[in-house]
Amino acid sequence: MEGIVYIFDMHLKIRYTFFLLLFLWIQDLNAQSVYYVSNSGNDQEKGNLDQPWKKVQFGLDQLLPGDTLYVRAGIYNEKLRMDRSGNGDEFIMVCGFPGETVVLDGGASDSSVPLMSIENQSFIHFKGFELSNNSGGDGRAVLVKNSSNIIIENNVIHSNDIGIHIFNVDIDNDHIDNQILNNRIYTNSQQALIIGPQSSDTYQGLQKGLIIRNNSFFQNDQSRKGLGELMVSFCHECVFVNNIVFMHEQSFVGEMHEYFYDLRFDYNGYYAADNSVLPGFEWNGTFFPGLDLFQEATNEEPNGIYAHPLFTDLNVTAPDLHLSPASPMIERGDNLMEIGPGAVDIDGQNRINGSIDIGADEYYLNFIICALGIFDASLENDRAILEWSGTCYSENGGKYQIQRSRNSIDWETIGEEFSQFDKLNTEVTYTYIDNTPLEGISYYRVRFIDDNGSFTDSNPDVIQYVKEKILLYPNPASNQLFVLAETENQEPELYIIYDIHGNVSTLLNGSDKWIDVSFLEMGLYYFVVSFNGRRVVKEFEIIR
Repeated sequence: MEGIVYIFDMHLKIRYTFFLLLFLWIQDLNAQSVYYVSNSGNDQEKGNLDQPWKKVQFGLDQLLPGDTLYVRAGIYNEKLRMDRSGNGDEFIMVCGFPGETVVLDGGASDSSVPLMSIENQSFIHFKGFELSNNSGGDGRAVLVKNSSNIIIENNVIHSNDIGIHIFNVDIDNDHIDNQILNNRIYTNSQQALIIGPQSSDTYQGLQKGLIIRNNSFFQNDQSRKGLGELMVSFCHECVFVNNIVFMHEQSFVGEMHEYFYDLRFDYNGYYAADNSVLPGFEWNGTFFPGLDLFQEATNEEPNGIYAHPLFTDLNVTAPDLHLSPASPMIERGDNLMEIGPGAVDIDGQNRINGSIDIGADEYYLNFIICALGIFDASLENDRAILEWSGTCYSENGGKYQIQRSRNSIDWETIGEEFSQFDKLNTEVTYTYIDNTPLEGISYYRVRFIDDNGSFTDSNPDVIQYVKEKILLYPNPASNQLFVLAETENQEPELYIIYDIHGNVSTLLNGSDKWIDVSFLEMGLYYFVVSFNGRRVVKEFEIIR
């Protein structure tokens, strides 16, 4: 700030200060757009990381365009309804906290009410939840009705009656550009996915431009009613691409019928638990037993395959729908399908690794083993101290990227540390210092990444940094030293003066402004200010 005094005249200084304050005010407003819910929270609190709300529905009711709501780990016995919309520039984000398991459980509640309802809204992004146990009739995990620009992404949906149901009753308006991406939907009693009304006796409004991509459907229709995995109707220019459909022994894919135009089915993988039964497709009222007959008669699925996806674990109760190394679904998807910048799979890995895989998982072929220990971020002397341990090995060599984020979604790499392993199973401890932490709340993580791009992320940790304003004047000093030390919310507790050898020269009350330093000999000293356990160090000199 001293340079500004000499360079700028008074008017320019005033204008500079005004715009700086305006910028900081805007930044503060942006910071308020991220909210949190926790089972240990309280709806009377502020809804921030340290003081989260308790009820998810309460959090939903506070959101405005551009806001993000993170729900922390735990089981929530709530039926949610989204009654707010984003806009064309700003989605409302509703997310399970990254790296944590967040469950919406229907339990013993009325199954006719969906776990998540989005009706007559737009520009909503719902991501990272487990939705289960909403059954007993037509219990739906997710309902999207009369809504546009809705993204349902990276959710685990199981043990309900119906997985996702999306439709319109608004005849005068086609609802557009909804997306269903990277979900794992398994062992529901009826269909995994219904597009259009369950009863089509009367004409309904259309879905237009719906994209269903890179989902994994596994043994739904557990009621054995012959409903299949899918039902698609009242859909115009809809796309079903890069999905895995693993049927149970009844081997029925589903119904595609009534008021659909320009549907595109392609690059999907199909398989049935009973491989002796051909997969059945009902298309516009005609039944086709087998993928070959369906392809020939409809010109759909020219690149579709019938093959066992080789999921990691086929346990029906809790399947692991990651792809194993020999899966035929690896690099068999449609790379021309628009997947958007920064698209990732269920593990947060980059979606394109060569050619895109079919299903919710993007498998990385190169060998990588990484066991990351606890990642810890703390503050010390206006610096963020990052510590972690890792036993990480890759056949291609690897390194750690230290990453920072304002919102735990958009990450920047701020440094790198090469992996220091001598052999497999050797644990190494690492430390990295961020000398310029962001003011306010920020997230940190480390990513172990090998030379081919495969990576493993640690769980994020969070800090809140408030930059202290500390001024020592004059510096160098002779007999007296003026001290200005404050934060936004705290006064300093204690001053400590050390000599260059680390010896304590004096302890002083933090409320003092003018400090007598006449007793100090000439030389360099360290002035330490203590704020609620935090210590900030400034150097000063005594001359006479």
